[in-house]
Amino acid sequence: MKRILTGGIFGIVMLLLALRAPAPLFAAALLILGALGQKEFYDLAGHSGQAQPWCRVGQLLGLALIMVFALPWSNFGPLARMGNLSLLFDPFVVLVSCFLIILLTGLGAGERLAQWPLDAGCTLLGLIYPALLLALLGRVRLWPLGMWWVFFLLLVVWAGDIAAFYGGRLWGRHKLAPRLSPGKSWEGSAFSLLAAAVVGAAVAHFSPAITQTLLRLHLMVFAFVTPEPLGPAVGLAIAINLAAQAGDLIESAFKRAAGVKDSGALLPGHGGILDRIDAMLFAIPALWYFLMLRM
Repeated sequence: MKRILTGGIFGIVMLLLALRAPAPLFAAALLILGALGQKEFYDLAGHSGQAQPWCRVGQLLGLALIMVFALPWSNFGPLARMGNLSLLFDPFVVLVSCFLIILLTGLGAGERLAQWPLDAGCTLLGLIYPALLLALLGRVRLWPLGMWWVFFLLLVVWAGDIAAFYGGRLWGRHKLAPRLSPGKSWEGSAFSLLAAAVVGAAVAHFSPAITQTLLRLHLMVFAFVTPEPLGPAVGLAIAINLAAQAGDLIESAFKRAAGVKDSGALLPGHGGILDRIDAMLFAIPALWYFLMLRM
């Protein structure tokens, strides 16, 4: 019951933010998710007793990444008049700068000089997972029809997640990755894929704006075996679902390496923030790549 209630509240809030919130408010939500998710990741990395990520540095840089990606800086009057100085807010410039700052932080490693490559590596990884991936979602939200693409992403990911959970519990017989996540099954994975495809097609069918964008994509093989525009929608939904399932397993690997069951205890019935958004994190780049092809 706690799982259903927590998941329902979280889902409603995220959908409302995706469809109704102005860009600064949506970016603020990503900042909160990023800060909490990074803290959980760095705690997982520290559980091994070998790595000691630089949590504060990583979180500050993660917040900077999300702000630069998720806020429409180019539309701000003062920045538009800064000329070449506006490059300071270019996402690529900021990303490279973050990497350099983390490496320079290692110069003050002191007694942990022998371990600083490990500490720096974990800090960098926490900057990418989850901060950079959430930042990409903020960038997608700023693009044309961005709110509807975020809506599409969330529904497809969550439909697959729910179908995998209940389908696996009812019919799961063959373990998908027993060493990483004993509860996952091939049957649950298949139900997840099917549910994602159905929901993706349904969203495209009832959203003319998304339909027009999907119709311009001629690379999806499903476009040749299903009626337009459902073919590209099904293909994109399947790609998102496969990425989401991989993201779920990736987070499970992090937890197994740390020897813990959940990434945290913030969300009743779910565990931590990473336990709730792990699938979404890997699904974001799948959607981002697709939209980059259409830009």
